[in-house]
Amino acid sequence: MRSLTETRDYVKELHRGHVDVLGRPYHTHLERVLAHLQRLFPEADENIQHAALLHGSVEEKKTTLAALHDAGYSRDVVDMVEWNTRPRGEGAPPYLDWIRYLADNAPLGAVMIKIADNEDNNDPRRIAQLPPEQRDVSPVYAKARAILDAALQRRGAPLSRIAGEGAAAERSEAAAGEGPNRQRCPHPPILR
Repeated sequence: MRSLTETRDYVKELHRGHVDVLGRPYHTHLERVLAHLQRLFPEADENIQHAALLHGSVEEKKTTLAALHDAGYSRDVVDMVEWNTRPRGEGAPPYLDWIRYLADNAPLGAVMIKIADNEDNNDPRRIAQLPPEQRDVSPVYAKARAILDAALQRRGAPLSRIAGEGAAAERSEAAAGEGPNRQRCPHPPILR
């Protein structure tokens, strides 16, 4: 598998010329999500970190899940990217319904990535720079964060930086989506 530096470079190439709603290079959002993940969940393994950098690439239609696999990313990385790819179009669920499904069914690593993504999207400095008609997103992101945090707590996972030494290996395995309770994407029919 690639190093994190190689994945950063790959993401920059995928998103060359792509800007966010504030006109900044889109890859900087992905890099901030990784930084939030590392700060909030220092136990997040390398697979989770790679998926954090790649999490917006399929949703933004810059690559496909198959292309990520062909580029050498593991099934765990590709699965976490898929879980973080919001369904769009006709029949797609409302945002908070999708968040609830992800929170309850995705591998813990995918939930951690969504929390890190939420942390970046709900940054008050970012929201203050949005056009006035788009600044009402914070309450929705706050609700999503509460859903995600509650799911981690129900599942016995660490809530940002709460990590006991003895269970670190078990959490790492669960975060990567391994073990008997592993859920697979694709989403159920309502979320396709």
